[in-house]
Amino acid sequence: QSRSLTLLLAMRSASLAAGFVSPPASSISGAVSTGLSSSRTISGSSKLNVSTMKELAEKVLVNPKFPDAWPFSPEDFMRQDESDDTIFYDQPRLVYHIDDFAVGALTKYYAENFKD
Repeated sequence: QSRSLTLLLAMRSASLAAGFVSPPASSISGAVSTGLSSSRTISGSSKLNVSTMKELAEKVLVNPKFPDAWPFSPEDFMRQDESDDTIFYDQPRLVYHIDDFAVGALTKYYAENFKD
């Protein structure tokens, strides 16, 4: 399901960059919940399949349209927390930086190869 969501987000970015209007959120969540295949409809009014979106993604930088002036201010690039980064890293944070499948594979590997 995360692969479908990643694909949909990539397709949305490509279609917006190409000038297409984004489908309603309800149609995107429906496509994610059912799993997207090459023949599924993303929105009720337009039938865009995976191959069509792949073609759009491949063409997104063929003729890009950039604004005449830089659209961002320095404030747009400020962090929410401007404190020193070393403060964040003072305490260990026990989090996974890999997906559940990778965690399972490593757990199995460790159980088989590292004995007490």
